[in-house]
Amino acid sequence: MSEADRKRDPEFIKARRFVFRLLKHRLRSVQEIRIKLREKGMPEQIREAIIHNFLTNGLLDDRLFTRAWIHSRLKKPIGITRIHRELKKKGIPPDIIGQETERALNEYDEFDVIRQLAQHRLRQYRHLNQTKARRRLYAYLIRRGFSSDLIFKILREIFHHDRE
Repeated sequence: MSEADRKRDPEFIKARRFVFRLLKHRLRSVQEIRIKLREKGMPEQIREAIIHNFLTNGLLDDRLFTRAWIHSRLKKPIGITRIHRELKKKGIPPDIIGQETERALNEYDEFDVIRQLAQHRLRQYRHLNQTKARRRLYAYLIRRGFSSDLIFKILREIFHHDRE
């Protein structure tokens, strides 16, 4: 089937409209689109033709998706470790994840963010003894995807100041 015939194919048109609707809400990774098209019951030939078409026209771009994802998640704030896992799950190639997270860390002080979150959250734990507060704070920060090394440094800093 030629490219021109494919573009007139009702299945191709239906799939293309579906992908446009998905992208209207937010950027998507190539793997996300591939999975959504498969779930929609689109034949592999149509799925791959659509993905090729969107990649060629610059409407699908894993690097751009990765940058946008990282930017939105850092606003939450979510830790780089968790963001890395999420991107991997979305099928982003490891080299893009590595480059883009490194790029983001040049503009993002994760240590300072953890400190601010910890100090804010600690106010909710003021009625607890220090051991319990420390444990809960650690669990909260780990769930948000921050590195345990950084969390331990912050906890030492915060709880050391309490003793002074």
